Parts: sequence; structure tokens; C-alpha cells
Amino acid sequence: MKLNSLNKKFALASVSLLTISTLAGFGGLVNVNAKTTVVTDQVSNGEVAIYAQSAAGNAVATTNNDGTNPDTGVANNQTGGQAGNTGTTKNDGSQQSSLEGSTPSVMANVTFSATKYTGTGVPTGVADSAFNGAKVTATSAPSGLADFTGLADGYYLFHQVTTVNGITTVGDFIVQVNHNDSQAGIVNVYPKLDMSSSAGLGTSATTNADDNFNGSTPNQIANPNATGDSDQTLTNSDNNAGNENLANGTWVNNSDNQNTTTAAAGNTVSWNVNTVFDSSQTNNGNGTTGVTGTYVVTDQLPNNLVDSSTAADGTVIVNVTDGSGAKVGTLTATTDYTVTNDGNGKIIVTLTPVGQQHAASLLGNADGALNIIIPSTVKTAVVGSAKDSATTAITNAYGADLSMTAAVQSTLNVGGVDMTKTDASTSDALKGATFTVVRADNKADAQAFVIANAAYFNNSAAGGSVANPTLAKAAFVTGDSNGNASTTATTPVTFTTGEDGIATFSGLNLVDDNTDTTNTSNYYLVEVAAPKGYQLPAPNTAANLTGAVTASTAPTATDTTITNSKPFALPFTGGQGLAGIIAIATVSGVVAFAIKRRKDNEEEVVK
Repeated sequence: MKLNSLNKKFALASVSLLTISTLAGFGGLVNVNAKTTVVTDQVSNGEVAIYAQSAAGNAVATTNNDGTNPDTGVANNQTGGQAGNTGTTKNDGSQQSSLEGSTPSVMANVTFSATKYTGTGVPTGVADSAFNGAKVTATSAPSGLADFTGLADGYYLFHQVTTVNGITTVGDFIVQVNHNDSQAGIVNVYPKLDMSSSAGLGTSATTNADDNFNGSTPNQIANPNATGDSDQTLTNSDNNAGNENLANGTWVNNSDNQNTTTAAAGNTVSWNVNTVFDSSQTNNGNGTTGVTGTYVVTDQLPNNLVDSSTAADGTVIVNVTDGSGAKVGTLTATTDYTVTNDGNGKIIVTLTPVGQQHAASLLGNADGALNIIIPSTVKTAVVGSAKDSATTAITNAYGADLSMTAAVQSTLNVGGVDMTKTDASTSDALKGATFTVVRADNKADAQAFVIANAAYFNNSAAGGSVANPTLAKAAFVTGDSNGNASTTATTPVTFTTGEDGIATFSGLNLVDDNTDTTNTSNYYLVEVAAPKGYQLPAPNTAANLTGAVTASTAPTATDTTITNSKPFALPFTGGQGLAGIIAIATVSGVVAFAIKRRKDNEEEVVK
């Protein structure tokens, strides 16, 4: 019986813990029950049942725990007594009902080994060199159970083979097997593994749209002509290259997360989806071998505003970033990830097992993040405001669900201008007035631009020659003759009013002092041709230029009203007034002639 008392010195391992989840928790995992309650003094009947469970909340960096002081540094979802050899629970091999039920989260794919002792007598401890005999392994099932059965009599050194987040978190422990011991039974072990799994998701929209002469664009693509480098990333609060084995491992998005941006028709808009890549995604932490989970990112783009038909394996970029947001590498399309495009704006990026291992290897056992860049182009003939919608479906290598199903969204605004052309005297709508749009830093720059291009405003719908399409602080908005602006067009955008006198322009960039929602200072309407019977104000003095008009995501025809006046009336030969004068003169002459004739006749009679 002395031997049994010595066995008590080989305390079963209970480990210190680290954060289970900082941005998302585990859920939907099955619970396990102990194999038996019949065991005394940790003596096994040939079966050792290890129930791998994830842990939560550690105050300090995790180190291996030999089981002698299991409560050190623990701040988890069990009480201190539940975690080790204090309080009402024990890690003595017996069933611990308080560690079962809904509280623990089981972990699959964790491998343990049992190596037989070949020495004589009692082992001196886990470092005894005589633990060099036959070795067997068991891997935890989806239920969390790694079950060793059929062990012969002797001492066995149990070792956690699979590292979790790069750390072997269960200290080695010894179990005696003695089939002749009447008190022997199935030894139950409840190791809490360092499972600092976290999840996080963010999105931002960046663009190559210019600044509309306002000095800066708030959401500029970091390197629009490069191969996907971006400063739109997740960082952890320790800013420590991603290792969450610290007190604070919360992941946060940059300040532009779920931002609002604006772009013009023809501009590129990149949708940056940023999501945590936890080292538990591979079951050995470094991605070289082992089990991987599943990792799927979906982003529904605003199909009414953008064309995402080019989003595919060769154009969607997946960067790997560390906890400071620095890029540590880029994954390889088709090998590391695949892209599915449904043709209606839904883009699905799926990491392959090879890709998950590659990302883990780039991060070197630390947690990190992915920056997924999805390209799109703003459509022509569009106005409005719309959002993308990004979600993830992620299960790590241990069966924990790290999905983010609450969509995160960024907003894209595309503007337009509507106006009405009326008669200055009657306010009647005027048909046949042609307008173009000039964007400029201010009205003086717009006026100078019109004067420099006076030959274009020749009172014809087609316009004349363009001498200076762009000046330092002003330029034509390019597009078609239906009012649809586009940065890829080369001629000024125009619109000719119909019977209702309304002109509409679409596809405008709304950058205006970085507000992105409306623009009240950069767009000017310029009359190219006046309606029939009306005069075109002189372009050589920029009289045909309006003041700044309001561009917005919901323009109306009443936003801007522009009037025309008819020419001033001029007298001309053969007119009605001259005819009257001639008639009066003729009558007067006839009367005078009659009077003179009568007088002459009277004089002849007198003679």
C-alpha cells in the first residue's frame, strides 16, 4: 500500500489558462461525461480517459503546469476549486461532475501519447529517463475524448503531442496501471488546454477616386498600382505581432472600419475584409503538418452600384498580417484559397487546408489576421448609397466555431445632379438646352476654365473644340451625351433637356471636405447650347456658368433651376410702325393737295 500512497505524488495535470475568446466565443459544442466514477488513488485498470477542454481567461502568460499548483494565474470559467486540487473538486482521476455540462468547451484533434516506464521500482518523476518503452497515442474525438485502453501494468508518462497556439499546455503526468488493484478503475483527466482562440471581423471601402481639388481623399487605396498592400487591417491591443499569450489579446479594427467612402463612375473601389486568423486554425500551431479547420469569408457587394465581375482567383488578394498590422506575406491564389463569384456581387473566399497551413507558418505560431482585398468598379448611370455585407464561417482545428455571422458593412456613395431649365419670364420648362458639368476648386477657377474653353460652348448640342480639358484647379467631367459621367470617358458629359426641361447627371464623386455624403462646392453647370429662340450667355465671360450646385445620392430636379431669356426686340424696315407713318403722311398729302386745288379754282373765278 506504500506504493499507492506514493502514487498520489504524481498529480494529474491541470493547466493555467489563456483567453478563450476576445471577440467571439465558442458555441454549439457537445458536452462529454466521465467514463466512470469508480477510481481510487489514480490507479488505472488499463484505461485512461482524457477529456480535452478549451480554457478561458488567464491573467499571465501561459507556461506548462505540472499540476502541483493548478490555481496559479487562473481566471477562467470555472472556480479556482474546480480547476484543481482545491475546493470541492479534485484532479485525482475521479469523475468531476462540475466540470461537465454546459460550461466546458470540448476540443477535437488533440493528440496525447503514453510512454511506458522500463525501469524498476517507482519513477522519480516525469523527467525519469526510464520512460523509454513502448509508446501509444490517442487523439481526441469531436466529443473531446482521447481514450487510452488496453494498457498493461506499469507506469506511463502521458504527454500532450499536439501544441495549441504553439504551446504544450498540459504538463506531462504519470498514471499507474495495476489490474490487480481492487480499487483500480478508469482514470479521468480533465486538462484545460491553452486555447486563446479569438475571432474578429472588419470591413472598409477604399478607392482610387481623386480629391475633387479638396486636398485629400479620406479612403485612398494605399497602393492602387501595387500588388495589394493595404493599411486597412486588424491589430491586437498588445500590438505585439499577434502573440496573445499576454493579459490583453483583444483585436481591434482601424478607425476606418465600416467606413463611408465615395467614388465616381469608372473608379476602382476595393473592399477590404479583415478577419482574425487564430493559430488554433491548425492543430499544431505552426501550419507545417496536422489537422486544419474550415475558413470561409463571404462579402456581398452592392451590386446596384459596382461591377464585381473581375473578382476571381487572380484578382482577389489575401494578405497575412501580424498583430501590429504589418504584412508578413501574401497567400497564393488557387493553391491557398479559391474565389467564387455568383455574378450578382456575392464573393466567397475559401482557404484550402494548404492555405491555412501557409498562413499559420507565416505567422510563426502566433495569432494574426487576413486582409482580403476584393476589387470592383463603379458602374455608369448610377446614383445612390449602398453597403457591402461581410460575414465569416470559421471552425478551427479543434471544432470550435469562430464564425462572425453578424454582418459588418461599409458604405459607398455615388452622386448625381438634377436641374430644371425654365423661361425667365414665364417659368415654363424649356426644351433643347444642353449642359455640361465642370468641377473646380471654386467658382473663380470654374470661370477661368470656361473662358479658356470658350470655343467649346458654340451653341450646338455637340459642342465645339476643347482647348484645355484640364487646368490646375478645374476640369470637365467626362462622360456621354445622356448625362452619365465616367472617369474612363474622354469627352465632356452632356445632357439636353426634353419637354420637362430637366437635365440629370449621374456617377459623380462626392468628396467635399471629406464628408463623402454630399458635395456643395465643386460642381458647376455650364450651358453649351440654348433652346431655340433663346440666347446663350456669353462664354468668353463665363456668363453661361452657374454657381456651385449640390450633388448628392438623391438629387431632385428642384435642387437647381436655371433660366433663359428671349432676345431683346429690335425695330426693322417695313415694320408696322413705319407703315402707319406712311399712311398718315399719305392722307395728309391728299388733304393738302385738295385744299390747294380748291384755292386755285376760286382764284380763277375771281379773275
